[in-house]
Amino acid sequence: MSKWKNYVKRKNQTVKTPMKDKTSQSWKDRLNRLGIKRLKGVKGEEPRENRKPFFTTLGTKLFFAFFCGILIAVAAVGTLSYQTSKSTIKAEVAKATEQTLNQTTSKMDMIFANYEATVNKMMLDSKFRDMMSLLEKESGTPAEQAEGKRLFSLIATQYVLADESLSSVSLIPVKEGKTLLSNAESFKGEVKKEEWQDRAIKADGVPIWMDSRQGGYIGKANKPTYGMARLIRQDSREAEYILVLEIKSSQLRDSLKSITIGESGHVVMVNGGDTLIEAPNLEDIGKKHTIELPKENAGLSGSFTLNQNGQDELIVYSKSAKTGWFLIGSAPTQELLKSTDRIFAITVWVAFGAAIIAILIGYVVGRLIGRSMARLRDLMREGEQGNLTVRMPERKTGDEISQVGISFNRMMERITTLVRQTNDSAKQVLETAGQLT
Repeated sequence: MSKWKNYVKRKNQTVKTPMKDKTSQSWKDRLNRLGIKRLKGVKGEEPRENRKPFFTTLGTKLFFAFFCGILIAVAAVGTLSYQTSKSTIKAEVAKATEQTLNQTTSKMDMIFANYEATVNKMMLDSKFRDMMSLLEKESGTPAEQAEGKRLFSLIATQYVLADESLSSVSLIPVKEGKTLLSNAESFKGEVKKEEWQDRAIKADGVPIWMDSRQGGYIGKANKPTYGMARLIRQDSREAEYILVLEIKSSQLRDSLKSITIGESGHVVMVNGGDTLIEAPNLEDIGKKHTIELPKENAGLSGSFTLNQNGQDELIVYSKSAKTGWFLIGSAPTQELLKSTDRIFAITVWVAFGAAIIAILIGYVVGRLIGRSMARLRDLMREGEQGNLTVRMPERKTGDEISQVGISFNRMMERITTLVRQTNDSAKQVLETAGQLT
C-alpha cells in the first residue's frame, strides 16, 4: 500500500506541476505537452527549401528528354539520308560518266585503228609500191623522180578526198638528199627535225601518234591537226621514208561534244604528260592541263575528287589503248549534287515538324507524370506539417502513378489511425492521472 501511495505522489509531482488546474486544461493542451500535434489546422515548421528551379522539375526533365530524343533521332536519320544520297549520287554520276568515257575512248580507238588500216592498205597498193620504188632509186632519172611525185600526188589526193577528216599525206625522208613530198596546205618543201621523227624511226614500222598542234606538222594548216607516223620499209630494204597522216582535230572535238557532265562540266583529251590535245577552247591546245592525273593510276580508268580553287570537282578519266591519250571529264560536285538540296530541305522541314511534335508529346507526358508527382509532393508536405487528412485523388489507369497514389492514401490512413490510437491512449493516461490527483 505504501508503494502505491509513493507512485501516485511521484505522478502528481510530474503532471500537476506544469498544470494550472484540472478544469482550465483542455485535451489539446495536454497533447501539446506530450509532443503530439493536432490532427488538422496546426502547421509544423515550414520547409526551408524554396520552389525548385524550372529545369530541375520532373516534368521539365521529361519534356526535354522527349524533345531532344525525338529531334536528335530525326536529325540524325535525316543527315544520314542526306549524306548517303550525296555519296550514292556522286558514285552513280562517276560510274555513268566513266562508262561514257570508256565508250567514247573505244570509238576513238576504232577511228585510230581505221587510220592504221588505211596506212596498211596504202602500202599494199601497187601504185604506192611503184612510187616508192621510183623514189628510192639511187640513180633515178629526172623522169622517174617526176613519175614518183605524180604517183604520190595521185595517191595522196585520192585518200584525202575519200576522208574529209584527213588533212594531208606526207613522205618525210629519213636521210638527206631525198625529196620530201606532201599535199599539206602552204607546204614549202621542208620540215625541221623533231622528236616525233626519232620516235617513228625507233618504232621501226609500228605506228606512232602525234599530239594535236596549232597549224599542223607539215605546212601551215588553218586549224589544229594531230597525226600518225610510220616508218616505211619496202621488201626488207633499209627504210628511207616516214609516212605521215595529218588528221583534223575537229574529228576528236566532235566526239567529245557528245559527252555532257552536268551543266558546266567539260571533257578534254591530254597526252601522258598532261598536255592538252583537245579542249573546248582551241587556244588551249598544246598547253599544260590544270588537272594532273595520279601517276599510280595512269594506266587505268577511274574517278577521284580534286579541290580546284577552293571548289571540289569530280574528275573522271579513261585511257586510249591505241594512243595512250586520256579523256578527262570534270564537273563541280556541288552542281552534280544539286538534286540533294531538295533532300536537305525536306530533312530540315521534317526536323522542324518533329520538333513541334516533340514539344507536344513532351508537354503532355510532362504534364501527366510531372503534375501527378508534384501533387503527391505537395500532399506529402502537408502530411509532414501535420495534416493527416490529405489524400491523393484515385486514378483508374492502373499504372505506377496510380499505384503510388493508392499506397500513399493507405499510408496516410494508417498514420491517422495510429495517431488517433496514440491520442486515445494519451487521453486515458491524462484522465487516469487526473483522477489519481
